[in-house]
Amino acid sequence: MSIKTQLERLTGAKESLKEALEGKGVTVPSSALLEDYTALVEKIRTQESLMVTLPSAGWQGSEAPYTQTVAAPKVDATWQFDIPVAISESEQNEEIGQAAGLICMVESGEETLTFTCEEEKPTVDLTLVLTRAVQATLLASDWEGEEAPYTQTVAVEGMTESWVMGPPRLLEPDQDLENERVKITAIQSGNGELIFVCDAIPEMDLTLVCSRFM
Repeated sequence: MSIKTQLERLTGAKESLKEALEGKGVTVPSSALLEDYTALVEKIRTQESLMVTLPSAGWQGSEAPYTQTVAAPKVDATWQFDIPVAISESEQNEEIGQAAGLICMVESGEETLTFTCEEEKPTVDLTLVLTRAVQATLLASDWEGEEAPYTQTVAVEGMTESWVMGPPRLLEPDQDLENERVKITAIQSGNGELIFVCDAIPEMDLTLVCSRFM
């Protein structure tokens, strides 16, 4: 994965976090830098997010892939997370962002989180914010309805009507797919399911990630 792609993913994740904060009544200044998000996240009481620290010396493995496992109270193996957002308290924002971009996978276990780097490992300490998320694949052939609005329902274990979901983003950036993603106008939470709504049916299959706020 190129540095450009990594930065695009991190920028998108930062924007999602900004929308999440504002959706919970936290004002995010337009001039806010990554290091400012630490204090902003601490203002949230109900958002499904957590903060972890990954010391540079904590990576395991003599060669790639490298892994690091940290304690995460209350997390279980069913949890999924959006792209980690790095928070820096120094002026090395670009270096910190690139280091966080080396993380390609976050796996949840029983009160643990395991981070994986497939190629290189970070050489700096990282403080990351992770927001709980749901991944869903929408098939172009599975939209229902003879006229707008069209809907597609995806099963999500443990979901209830009380869940508040953020705007969906593509799992992997792609302009053609993005043109189809923007056709989705709403997401509705149900018991054990997530319902996507659109006024025009996307013509391509979409794999989406939706952050969970409550």
